[in-house]
Amino acid sequence: MFWSVAADIPMLLAFGPWADWDEVKFYKLYYYCYVLPHSLWMLFLVPARWRLLYALHIIMDVPSHTGEWSVKPLTPVLDWPVPGFYDAWRV
Repeated sequence: MFWSVAADIPMLLAFGPWADWDEVKFYKLYYYCYVLPHSLWMLFLVPARWRLLYALHIIMDVPSHTGEWSVKPLTPVLDWPVPGFYDAWRV
């Protein structure tokens, strides 16, 4: 279960759950705590038996993150965001 949410843990530890998320994306730490953990390249750092859960988290984030929060699954090689079609934060 831990590895299914592991991609979000660095962001919460660095900024806290009550951070002003509109300002967070301007910090350099945002790149290391959000963009890189949501990259498929991080799968190499996850233990082999938990890679599927970590990959599923990223795959589920792709359609549910839009705009400036779009997931860049091939960062840092290709910095192309994949636009989602559903914004879970604006229900």
